Order: sequence, then C-alpha cells, then structure tokens
Amino acid sequence: MRNYVLSHNPSSLRVLPGQLLQYIQDSRSISGWFSPFPGTYILKSTEELATLQRQFSGSSRENTFLLRTQR
Repeated sequence: MRNYVLSHNPSSLRVLPGQLLQYIQDSRSISGWFSPFPGTYILKSTEELATLQRQFSGSSRENTFLLRTQR
C-alpha cells in the first residue's frame, strides 16, 4: 500500500471539487482518502504512481494537478 498526495487548484472551473471527489470515491484503484484542506487529497492505493497519473489525466484532460508519492 502506498500513500500519495494529490493537489489541484480548487478554484479552477475546469473540474468542480465535487466531480474530483466523486472520481476519487468511485475509483477502484483508491482504497482510502482524506482531504486535509481544499484542493488536497491524501490517497491510499496499491497502484504505481504512473498508473494513477494516467487515471487522473484521463478523468479530466483540461485540469492540471500534482500527484506525488508521500514519503
């Protein structure tokens, strides 16, 4: 199991926060999550970083985000 930090601009109108949260909740790759503040999610997954990056890129082609492994 790995921990990741996903960060995006919550004031961007390209993807609404509710849409991103729904994607996170529906994703079979994410087994748990926590949002300490708007625009940031701590994710738990067994997937590799590159796999999750592709999945989030596919969820919104126009939204920019940062996804990093939490050490």
